[in-house]
Amino acid sequence: MSLPAASWCRKPVGSSPTGTTDRAISRATSWPARPGCMMSCVGSRGAMGRRERDRIRAWAEGLVDEHGEAVARLIAVDPPLPAVAIEVVPDGPPGVTGGLTITLSERWFREHPDDVGCVVHELTHAYMRAPDYDASTIWLIEGLADHVRDVLGFDASWTFAHFEPGKATAGYQTTADLLAWLERRRPGAVSELSRRLADGSYREADFARVGGAPLPEVVAAYEADRAGGPTG
Repeated sequence: MSLPAASWCRKPVGSSPTGTTDRAISRATSWPARPGCMMSCVGSRGAMGRRERDRIRAWAEGLVDEHGEAVARLIAVDPPLPAVAIEVVPDGPPGVTGGLTITLSERWFREHPDDVGCVVHELTHAYMRAPDYDASTIWLIEGLADHVRDVLGFDASWTFAHFEPGKATAGYQTTADLLAWLERRRPGAVSELSRRLADGSYREADFARVGGAPLPEVVAAYEADRAGGPTG
């Protein structure tokens, strides 16, 4: 995403502080100022990185406090809400959740400092703690997390609910679009599906009751409706 950070105090290979060419590369270690400069810069960058990660963590913890109850209501999680830990690492995916720990990428949030939606998406996973994350559920779990993000108003230019033919069960924002469509027609369907995912009782057959028809029929009706216009 972003370019690698520039090295501080970099000197041309094989040159001395005066600009004359060194014949022996090993002589570079005899430059009086170089070791101190390198240690100072590396230490400074390390401290800056830690401060930035601490800042991102505190910001994300504030979002959990601010939006946690709203997230929980949308996915039928009753209080008291579990404590969620936030960790920030230098790089990696924007957000990953394991159990009640959300891990965020420092690089991503330096480049996207207002991406509240990512934290909300991961918080949905943390609160749901779905025991089954496999081929039969992953599409719905990820779609639900994006649906929650969208309902709370935190979609973004790079991630928003939309219709794509044949992608209703592909997960994320195309599934979020299906869920928004379903919720308009069957209020409470999303929270009921969430509850079943959370307690491990979800089966595809649940769509017959929760969604009013078997999943293939729900998808067919959705696609026919959405193909006719953007409002569905």
